[in-house]
Amino acid sequence: AEKGFEVENLFTRHKESAAFVSIETNAEVKGFDRFGEISSDAVFITTRDFEIENAAKNLAEKLQTKPVIFHTSGALSSEILLPLKKIGCETASLHPLVSVSDARLGRKNFKGAYFC
Repeated sequence: AEKGFEVENLFTRHKESAAFVSIETNAEVKGFDRFGEISSDAVFITTRDFEIENAAKNLAEKLQTKPVIFHTSGALSSEILLPLKKIGCETASLHPLVSVSDARLGRKNFKGAYFC
């Protein structure tokens, strides 16, 4: 958001965990069950590694559009997004070389971070 990109929505199972990010980006927080409402060109799955596969399956079942889907795991390849690729989404992994497990610290660490 600080660089001029519009963060349209934050999808979460726990609204309180997205409150800080929502305020900082002016994005609406929506429930995990509302994936079908995505109209963005790009979607980032930024959950814990063990939850990415489930998030990809849920998205594949509910998406009405075909955005580019990224995940940010440093340990997993984009193959974990296969359910999304099968429905016509372009998929990729984007690995930040910093930890972003906490919204406040992640925001600070993210500035100037490298990706692979």
